[in-house]
Amino acid sequence: MSNHCSDRRLRRRRYGITAAMAGLALVALTACGGGSSATSSGDGTLRLAANLAPDYTSLDPVDTAQPNPFQLMSPVYGSFLHENEDGTYEPDLAKAVEIVDPQTISVELHEGQKFSDGSPFDAEAVKWGLERTKKADNQLAMRVAIQELEEVEIVSPTEVTLHLKTPIAGYFMNLLAQQETAIVSKKAVDDGVNLNSNPVGAGPFMVDSFSPEQSYVLVKNPNYVHADDVSVDRVEYTHVAMGEPQAAANLLLSNEVDAVSGDTKLVPDNLKALENGGVGTRTVTSSARWAQMSLCKSQEPFDDVRVRQALNYAVDRQALIDTGAQGQGLPMWDYFPEGDPLHDPAMDGFFERDIDKAKALLAEAGQSDLSFEIAISPDMRRPAEVLQSQLAEAGIQVKLVQPANLIEEFFIEHVQPAGLFNSGRKGLDKISRTLMPGTVGNVCGWDDPDLNAVVAEAQGLESDSDEYAAAWKEITERTIEQGTAVYLYFGVENSAWNKNTVDELVYTPDSLGQLNVDVARTTLK
Repeated sequence: MSNHCSDRRLRRRRYGITAAMAGLALVALTACGGGSSATSSGDGTLRLAANLAPDYTSLDPVDTAQPNPFQLMSPVYGSFLHENEDGTYEPDLAKAVEIVDPQTISVELHEGQKFSDGSPFDAEAVKWGLERTKKADNQLAMRVAIQELEEVEIVSPTEVTLHLKTPIAGYFMNLLAQQETAIVSKKAVDDGVNLNSNPVGAGPFMVDSFSPEQSYVLVKNPNYVHADDVSVDRVEYTHVAMGEPQAAANLLLSNEVDAVSGDTKLVPDNLKALENGGVGTRTVTSSARWAQMSLCKSQEPFDDVRVRQALNYAVDRQALIDTGAQGQGLPMWDYFPEGDPLHDPAMDGFFERDIDKAKALLAEAGQSDLSFEIAISPDMRRPAEVLQSQLAEAGIQVKLVQPANLIEEFFIEHVQPAGLFNSGRKGLDKISRTLMPGTVGNVCGWDDPDLNAVVAEAQGLESDSDEYAAAWKEITERTIEQGTAVYLYFGVENSAWNKNTVDELVYTPDSLGQLNVDVARTTLK
């Protein structure tokens, strides 16, 4: 790898900021310039296995029904800030970002930037794009904080000031690295281009061809402001449906792809076979990935805290990991695993399994014969069966239902009163997207004013401050003790790559905390 790109990483570490930083701060985001870019000895093509299912392939940010497709959008649209795996940022389409005060953010652009169609990526384009996104109010795919954008003020052709309704500038910084602030070409929209199949942005790549459930091919965008730093010339995605890890592993073993990306998850059995086949692998426990059972807490019987607590006491989390998750994961007692600075040791073992206590709580609540349906995601079938057995030991009978569309049936229509799935959230999104009003993830509209106030306060605090840690402690104790969900275990991010073709595989988190292959920063041999 060239010194040129190494310089970029040094700048990232020096000037990197966390997603929740607030107060007066300047992010000096100067891109690497000059010098030669890293090159590969092959044809410059990076081949990835990824989910290209129809509900993942609406590539206009305002139209997509969930945030997952951003792994396919981000190489095309780019972002003001690029988020690294460790939560720090480096420059992308913004030259500099400054938090002027908790309700004001200044964004400076590089001069002469263009979309892939040649139209200018300037202050007017940014204002139009952000206002288009806000007007769409796509709460299925975007965090509600985008609605806190009160005004986009054009200061100069290369500078805008974002005025926010509330003091959440530190939290809003992460939106500048994600789908909420992806800017599409106004020219493309005016020309009637279908952005769902042919997205037009100012990012490092542009679409060459796209066939849902088959392939998605990108080629390098010569108009990208950091084009000289991108060593990959072409990206070819091959479809692997979610819940089919063996198919992804087979593609790696047969040398048909170089790596697996996004929610095309690999399991332990896959990793063993891949390692034996000479494929590079990595497993990382993730605080942003966990399994949980969400409950409709505003309706009977889950409006009774005793019932929610009983469900928690009925679960053997370690056994669930061992038999339902193939031994991968850590029991989840609060929102951060042991070793994380925000982990609260006082919560360890808080809901350690106690069948007698579970039964007693159900009896007190008049729910000794409790039975209900649980909507499950396709990848949770085995853990669901283990959980079903564990609950039965406490006298709780559940029926497992796998909806055709989990989001529609459970999160929106509430057909089932409980849902079991792998969740993906990072930082305050763990709470703001699941337990605060106005979000789809907050099943049945749970509303705790005291909790809302603490979260709002935390959004204005530096993430490494004592005050931020204290706010999280209060959030944790309040929500865990109330049994706001049945938190089961932290998951892992399994990844694999072809050691013969990939020099350095780089990852970037999406808004859910899920790690995707960073195609613009990965290098090939």
